[in-house]
Amino acid sequence: MLFWSTLLTEAFENSSISEPPANLLTEIFHCKAETVVQFARRLSQLPPSSSQQELQKVSSLSGLADTKVGLLSLYHDNAVYKHGYGSGEAELMAHV
Repeated sequence: MLFWSTLLTEAFENSSISEPPANLLTEIFHCKAETVVQFARRLSQLPPSSSQQELQKVSSLSGLADTKVGLLSLYHDNAVYKHGYGSGEAELMAHV
C-alpha cells in the first residue's frame, strides 16, 4: 500500500537499525557443517536404505516436512506482545 498524502507521511521517521547480539552465531546457533566430499564418503559407508534416508534429510524439499517452520516468527510475535517492540527479547527473536 502506498501513501502519497504528506499529512500521513511527513512526520514519519525511520527507527535506528538494531545490531544483533555479539554471541548470536557462536552461542545461539549451533551448526555441524559437512563438506560434499565428507558427506559422500559417509554415505558410501552406509547401506543403500540408510544412505537414501540421509540424502533425503539434506534434500531441498526436506524443509517442507519440517513442522517447526514459522516457530521463531511466533516467538517474536509473543515477545513483542509481552515485552514490546524495543525489548531485548523481541530484538533477539528478530535477529534469530
